[in-house]
Amino acid sequence: MDETNAVGGIVTLLPVLMEVAPDAMIVTEGGLIRFVNEQAERMFGYGREELLGKPIEVLVPQRFRQLHLEHRAGYQRDPKTRSMAADFQLFACRKNGSELPVEVSLAPLRTQDGLLVSAAIRDVSQQRKAETKFRALLEAAPDAMVIVDQQGRIALVNGQTESLFGYKRSQLLGQPVEILIPRSARQSHEKHRHQYQSNPRNRQMGSGRVLYGLRRDGSEFPVEISLSACQMEDEFFVASAIRDVTAQRQAEKLLQASLREKETLLKEVHHRVKNNLQVISSLLNMQSQSLADPSASSLFALCQTRIQSIALVHEKLYRSSDLSHIDFVDYLRTLTMFLFRNLNARERGLRHEIHACDVKLPVDSAVPLGLIANELMMNSLKHAFPDGRTGTIEIRLHWLEEQILELSIRDDGAGFEYQSGKSYSGLGLELVSALSAQVDAELSFQGPPGSCFTFRIPLPTTGGGP
Repeated sequence: MDETNAVGGIVTLLPVLMEVAPDAMIVTEGGLIRFVNEQAERMFGYGREELLGKPIEVLVPQRFRQLHLEHRAGYQRDPKTRSMAADFQLFACRKNGSELPVEVSLAPLRTQDGLLVSAAIRDVSQQRKAETKFRALLEAAPDAMVIVDQQGRIALVNGQTESLFGYKRSQLLGQPVEILIPRSARQSHEKHRHQYQSNPRNRQMGSGRVLYGLRRDGSEFPVEISLSACQMEDEFFVASAIRDVTAQRQAEKLLQASLREKETLLKEVHHRVKNNLQVISSLLNMQSQSLADPSASSLFALCQTRIQSIALVHEKLYRSSDLSHIDFVDYLRTLTMFLFRNLNARERGLRHEIHACDVKLPVDSAVPLGLIANELMMNSLKHAFPDGRTGTIEIRLHWLEEQILELSIRDDGAGFEYQSGKSYSGLGLELVSALSAQVDAELSFQGPPGSCFTFRIPLPTTGGGP
């Protein structure tokens, strides 16, 4: 069969093929309608007889007819299978004058009598409505939205993007997304973009790093970017929500500067309080040297030790990176060594043991508990080991349960009878009872033999808790 006969056969079958097509099908010759199918009748509202022999422009809105004539003449000169006007929206016109958005595919068919052009026309009204809603949502987004295709080229942007980067929309569409990225980061961005395409998921971009955008004028600014992937028909896209965080970064810098100033001030306060307490301790020491009464000198020495235990809290805070909490285990070790050295405990054969978990306490808890530890260790060192007796002072500190801290101070010395609430001749045990109440501690005592004071203190677990 030669080509002419083959074409003639196709032309004969054309009406049958057109009727089973899902789209509206129209065949023209020289711009005049020669065939239409039932889908075309329903789409445009015409009867078949009303269309046959009419120019195809009867289905084109009046405002586009002259342009359509020019395009049709151009197609006649170079006929080939293609989509019609793929770069802009097409509209068709119904018999009642209403318009509808359409997509049109053209295919030429040469016959003995001339050139036939087959047009497949699809109503895309629903698609256009969906696109309109999508674009409205995109424009309503508070952040700059940039949608990029699989080749990394910008397919869609919103008005916020224009405002943020200083480009007009037409200047961005089709451009590589790297146009919005500083030059120093472009190469690494391309690598990250390809990695994201191999494992697309909704996530923050550049977590843990400061990202920058590049405006049209060349200025850079810090941004936060959220990524999401979407598949539309056979195409892969990545949507980026871009937020300018310049104000946020500036606020963070101001806050950090303010915190540094306050930390410096607070360190200075703790330093000065410690120094003032040491001055008071030195004054008491100088005054005690002029006292003839040994008991009075002893009282002055006790006051000095108490002041030193408070000063030690401020010393630890001054040297700490955390100005609101003190490492209480480190404090207890330093306090114990100070008391043992001050009262020559090691030379007397006395030992100490500290068993503690990591505990950090706020100042308002550390000072009273530090004074309690000071009083009880002082009491043990002075009275629990008479007549050259040796022994051990043991300190335990641990969490019983969430927010309950237990402090126990035990010695294996001579021991004594203690009852909570009972009046004692020395100030030390009275002070222990008062300080215990100050921190809402539950106080218990065991002994003799030896003595063991246990305090259960309600506290938040700021460190080393269960």
